[in-house]
Amino acid sequence: DAKLALEYGADGIVVCNHHGRQVDSGLSAIECLKDIVGFVNGRCEVFVDSGIRTGTDVLKCLALGAKGVLVGRPILYGLAYGDHNGVEAPT
Repeated sequence: DAKLALEYGADGIVVCNHHGRQVDSGLSAIECLKDIVGFVNGRCEVFVDSGIRTGTDVLKCLALGAKGVLVGRPILYGLAYGDHNGVEAPT
């Protein structure tokens, strides 16, 4: 998929594992990340989605070369628990 994205001129790709809900033997996004980052070799930006639950997960993805990490679900947990105060940046 990364090869096709580059062939079609994509500026960025999102590595995700949304199929993981249906196929339990598939690789997680973080398991594939290092190989994909190496393959694209700076020709486009790589972002990660799926399975990101903690700050440590974010740091792992960034350390493996992701440009950014999509963290929707943990933000929604904070919003549900603490209203807007649950999603404010620490000061």
